[in-house]
Amino acid sequence: WTSGACDMMGVSHTDQVFTISGDACFKILRQFTVINWCTYLPGTPGWNGQGIWTHTQIIKVIEQSRPVIKKCAPVVIGTDAGCEGTFAIRNSADDPGKCGRQSLLWTAEIDLWSDGTLDYVYGFNRPGQFRLDSVANNEEVVITLPGKIRMGTHKVLWKVRDLCGNNTSCVQYVQMKDLKKPTPYMHDLLSAGFDAKAMDLMVPARIFNINSTDNCTLPGLLRYSFSKDVTDTIRVINCSNAGFQYYTVYVTDMMGNQDFAEVYLLAFDNGSCNNTLTLTGTVVESNGRPMPNVGLRLAMDEKNISLTTSSNESGQFEWRGIGLYKDMLVSVVDHTGLLPETWPARVNIADLKLLQDHILGRRALTNFEWIAADVDGDGAVRARDVNQLKHAILHPEQQLSPWKFVADADTIASEKELKSLSSDIVLSASDGLIDFKAVCNGDISGANHVETALRSSLPLQVTRNGEWEQYALAEITDIEGLQLAIQFPEGAKIPELESAYLTPSQLVGCVDESTRILRCLGIVKATVEAGKPLFSLRRSGEDTHVSFSILQESAVLLPGYQLRRVKAVSNTGKQEAPVVVGIWPNPGNGRFILSEEEATVLSVSDSAGNQVSWSQAGKEVWLEAGDGIFFISVETPQGKTVVRALISQK
Repeated sequence: WTSGACDMMGVSHTDQVFTISGDACFKILRQFTVINWCTYLPGTPGWNGQGIWTHTQIIKVIEQSRPVIKKCAPVVIGTDAGCEGTFAIRNSADDPGKCGRQSLLWTAEIDLWSDGTLDYVYGFNRPGQFRLDSVANNEEVVITLPGKIRMGTHKVLWKVRDLCGNNTSCVQYVQMKDLKKPTPYMHDLLSAGFDAKAMDLMVPARIFNINSTDNCTLPGLLRYSFSKDVTDTIRVINCSNAGFQYYTVYVTDMMGNQDFAEVYLLAFDNGSCNNTLTLTGTVVESNGRPMPNVGLRLAMDEKNISLTTSSNESGQFEWRGIGLYKDMLVSVVDHTGLLPETWPARVNIADLKLLQDHILGRRALTNFEWIAADVDGDGAVRARDVNQLKHAILHPEQQLSPWKFVADADTIASEKELKSLSSDIVLSASDGLIDFKAVCNGDISGANHVETALRSSLPLQVTRNGEWEQYALAEITDIEGLQLAIQFPEGAKIPELESAYLTPSQLVGCVDESTRILRCLGIVKATVEAGKPLFSLRRSGEDTHVSFSILQESAVLLPGYQLRRVKAVSNTGKQEAPVVVGIWPNPGNGRFILSEEEATVLSVSDSAGNQVSWSQAGKEVWLEAGDGIFFISVETPQGKTVVRALISQK
């Protein structure tokens, strides 16, 4: 306003504060009144209302920090005996704003069975039992549906807003699930007779059931097994294990819930075994691969009798028609017959990284990795095993007997079990299953499952620069370690090795003078640039004409403990001429060995062109098929080819 020399002005205001507003934290309506007392003369003759002015000012206090909902992860709610459950959920939110401790307003839209239809809506503006009162910051809001809900996956859309108008929402899935174990009702003891000359006695787990029940699975749909594996449903009784048998029978419902009962079986052979028995067993690697050519001995100390046999291509072995004695012991006595092409020493830098990460607490060992990691065999895994493993990698010629055999071992729960493992099976204490697991000492990465290493090699581009021979990758690569084996020719001096990615303290190495091989290891996390030397080799002055060979065991370690072999090529990218891939034995029984280390199977088809299931581990290939001719498509660094294989079980 503008006032004159004779004016006498006055001003006042009144406020209305609104704490709930759709577009602000607070809204203030400020009513101003301005009076000119020289002209504001109410009640005087001729006064026409002049001298007074009013105006409303709107003031908004804005805060834009949205609340953070704390519980959006899926939740599981168990059902009751009637296979229904109480649908009760809760949530809370944290409002990080600067407007003080505000109340929060919630809405929850519930779509039962996630079918796109809203079944229930709760909120601050809903009536009656569906109303959610405002809650304080970080205070929980609780919702319980009025009726019980059947099994299924349901969707909840949570929405929350603060008093400043800031909104947040998230979707949470709620699964109503049967978590109740079935109730086993079993025969404690059954008896059966069989004629071993006719056939073995096949005992199904289901035969022990009387009337097992479950709240959500019909009795006919319950599954019965001799272990937690629901496919383990049969036990075989023959002359090797006739008599009193002790079993654990598991009952599994359709949701995977399990409970078990202890049962017994008394099996009579009706005299057909005539006090003799047939002992059968298997020798497999801990990762499931069969172990052929393993020598086994059955010792009967009572009569000073000892029988030997060997495992076949499937890892199976047996003794037939042998007498029954009180003390009988089965042991592994020889594995020198294992083909070196099939069972090479498989320790490498991936195993070293796994062991170091365990020692440093970055990754815990599991199951048969404990046995492989106990390199020195003292029943403990510690820093000493790291040094032993380094030595085994750098001196493969000294790794003469890498196999450890354990009897009747399915799982290794912890390090404590290492000292109690046995390599012998005492038949009097056995359950009739004579199983040996073989663990390759130091092969941690292959202890629990067959390694699926990347089969194609990374090309190392070689450039000669004076005294230096430089090796670079063609593409940017993240690595976590490097393993090198370098052959230098007769008469040449040991090359000097340098790397821009590993310091001398990160490299350990040795030289085998007899084979003239330089080996070194290094663990480092780095991003290798394309074209920048990964490592360089320096010749002595009189050896400038010498070239080095990068051997097949050389590799880089990728994230996730993946090993990638490296292969030197000229700086033009040219490699050697393609080679023919051989396969043997051919014909075979479905298990074949490829002649090339870096041959990767792409597909397998039969003579009609139909695809055949297969698996590969190293140079070994298994075909899951019957007799016939099969075509194996193979890729090597030099190109692709097709190998023909014949399966004949005769």
